[in-house]
Amino acid sequence: MEFGETAEAALLREFREELGIEVEVLGPPTFFENIYTHEGSLGHEVLALFEVAFPAGSFQGQSRIEFVEDNGTPCHAEWFSLSALDLPKGPQLFPVGLKERLNRPGAARRRGLHGGVIPPKARPVDPLPISVPTEVETARLHLRRPLPTMADALAEARIESFASLHPWFHAEMGTEAEEADPGWQAARLAAEVTAFNQREDLTYYIFNADRLIGMISLRPLWRRGQIKLTYWIRASAQRQGYGLEAVGAMAVLAFDALSARLVTTGHAEPNLGSARLAHALGFEKVARQPLACELPDGTLVAGIGYARENRDGLKGHVVTWR
Repeated sequence: MEFGETAEAALLREFREELGIEVEVLGPPTFFENIYTHEGSLGHEVLALFEVAFPAGSFQGQSRIEFVEDNGTPCHAEWFSLSALDLPKGPQLFPVGLKERLNRPGAARRRGLHGGVIPPKARPVDPLPISVPTEVETARLHLRRPLPTMADALAEARIESFASLHPWFHAEMGTEAEEADPGWQAARLAAEVTAFNQREDLTYYIFNADRLIGMISLRPLWRRGQIKLTYWIRASAQRQGYGLEAVGAMAVLAFDALSARLVTTGHAEPNLGSARLAHALGFEKVARQPLACELPDGTLVAGIGYARENRDGLKGHVVTWR
């Protein structure tokens, strides 16, 4: 911090100088006093700790960030979940006691100096310049943005899966004849291309080798930093872990590439497969709304909502994108 410079101004300047980015400060600092011993000498410091958000798309696909200090010393930063820190022979978090502070209930919702919850602010975002990945890869899957050339493969997958998808997606599905028609699917794909380009709805089709096996959609609320996930897997590819792999990968992408604050998903209460997947990926059940979903026969059932506020527990999902 330079003489006459506030802590927040110094923070913004350091990110600008070291990493070349403009971060957003999400609230006032938490002050942390630390008395320590270094190389036999007693030290005493007061730290101002800020929560910040990176610009959408910054360092997308990178788990390690390389940079150079003013004196020419090469350095790097990496992402870690709190559970991976302060373990024997592992990376240590300084100052001592910071991990305990961050693990306190409500810490993820940013507590101020006196413990009151600080509501987040909406972000004034123009989504059109945001760099959104068009291809995503996992160990077994290749996820691609919609293209008109996918119409035949999509029609094949949808008609094969009509009976298994209809109970949960009937409101947005066509008739069996329409779903089997590549021309009808081409019109669907054209609308999805437009929505993707406008950053209104980010649809990705899931491929295993060259076979289309499903779809996952990320519907962003850019001002809130919230992204809602919906997905389907074709009938012959279900119960093979593809849904878990795809949804886990896109949750990582939402936080790391799109700077999400919150990732949500949901399902009709009788859809037990989706419930198992949400629990397996560590989503927290946050809502049960009676009469929220209508089944094809007109029966009204409850809707279940889930959310994640960070990517903790998703480190095992190896994901790359471009």
